[in-house]
Amino acid sequence: MRKCPSCGSYAPDYEAECRYCGAKFAGVGADSQQSQSQPYQQPYRQSRQQVHGNASSSQVLTLVMGILGVFCFPFAVIAIILWAVHRGKVKQGLAQPDGAATAGLVMSVIGIGLQVLVLIGVIAVWSVVGIYWHEGGAAGTLKQIGLAQTAYYRDKGYYAYSFDELKPYGIEDISAVESIFNYTFELEGRGDKWSVIARPLPSEVGKLRYLYIDQTGKIRADKSPNIGSHSPEFTLPDELQDTGDEWSG
Repeated sequence: MRKCPSCGSYAPDYEAECRYCGAKFAGVGADSQQSQSQPYQQPYRQSRQQVHGNASSSQVLTLVMGILGVFCFPFAVIAIILWAVHRGKVKQGLAQPDGAATAGLVMSVIGIGLQVLVLIGVIAVWSVVGIYWHEGGAAGTLKQIGLAQTAYYRDKGYYAYSFDELKPYGIEDISAVESIFNYTFELEGRGDKWSVIARPLPSEVGKLRYLYIDQTGKIRADKSPNIGSHSPEFTLPDELQDTGDEWSG
């Protein structure tokens, strides 16, 4: 500290003039003032530039991750995390709040929304396709049973009473079919009449319909467990049709 020779107030050694009366101090000039302030100002300026440069890189990375996140969920999550980190730096004064990071966040949110919609659509489609596949497979099995019963009747003069009797006619393992299509098959035979009811497993009741076939060769479907010859007729998908064989009752 030095004392002003004019007004008697005190000032730091590096000041060139009195802050109160404006009197010049001897031996202190612009070069001395710059040499005193240089060690404090220059490192600070370099630090600010370095911080802002790093921040810009993180913002660009956030934007890139957000764009990739439109197509891939993990990238969207990374973009959100990078944006949160960047916002923390902005609040601390360590980064500039430009729009690149925010754009990355917006892209990631849009990506997540689109992917959720796609997932919901896939689940809905798979649900419909699954019902079609299970019911169509069970109906195809009923048709095979009908063809086997027709062949059995031609050989024996009466219909089979069990699936074991139909094994030589192509009905190998009905339990394997039940596990595949989520149905159980019940065969009833009485000489010149027979019928099979395909019942959905308990976990599938309400989703899959009950199916029925008898010696007439017609497959029927109904939501009610009281299915029978009075129920609406079920039409097999084209790929399950077999026009080369005719059934006789």
